[in-house]
Amino acid sequence: AQPGVPFNDRLLPITVVEVVALAEQRVVRDAAKALDDYFNRNGFLPSPGLMTNVQCVDAGATNGCAPTPGPLAGRLPANIPAPDTYADSSTGQLNALLRGDVTDPSWLQLQRWREHVIYMVSPECIGPPLNNCASGSLNLRGASGIPVDNARFILAIGGIARPGQQRLNNADKLQIGNYLEGSALDAANLLIAGSVPATVAIPAGTVATASRGP
Repeated sequence: AQPGVPFNDRLLPITVVEVVALAEQRVVRDAAKALDDYFNRNGFLPSPGLMTNVQCVDAGATNGCAPTPGPLAGRLPANIPAPDTYADSSTGQLNALLRGDVTDPSWLQLQRWREHVIYMVSPECIGPPLNNCASGSLNLRGASGIPVDNARFILAIGGIARPGQQRLNNADKLQIGNYLEGSALDAANLLIAGSVPATVAIPAGTVATASRGP
């Protein structure tokens, strides 16, 4: 209706992109806290799960989404061998957010967020045993907020699929280029190959966070 006496409401459209971006910020914040808890308890971080591991994109149990030594980027692993469990150091209670629990999957698992989170980790910080992780060697640039140097890990979510990207089936979901693009994709591919780029530059529209430790 045209503005006037019968219609004086004010409308504010909220787009899908805006809603999803807020959800992505919550996901990376909670996942980063769980990883910081893990490091604080164990003194090291797990290796990533392989991008090419189909069990890392399942909504149910992910018993096969294990940390895999070698690559420095991939998905958040879900099957951490005992005693290296995700736990909150302040309470000693298991943090089920990342574990992919068979009987009680977390919202990260049930809502398929594990599929969308790209986990990049400094080689110095991977264990067991801890090598030398007083600080990491990842440098985050371009994300909202101030740059982060010497990060132990970086988490990134590529957002809603862009032109040329699709995530319709498992074959699509195993391709990192369907989640990241540009400078972020270039950095992630170097990390997957086991090399550390000088910076991890995140383009606009990609939600990311980094941690230098709790």
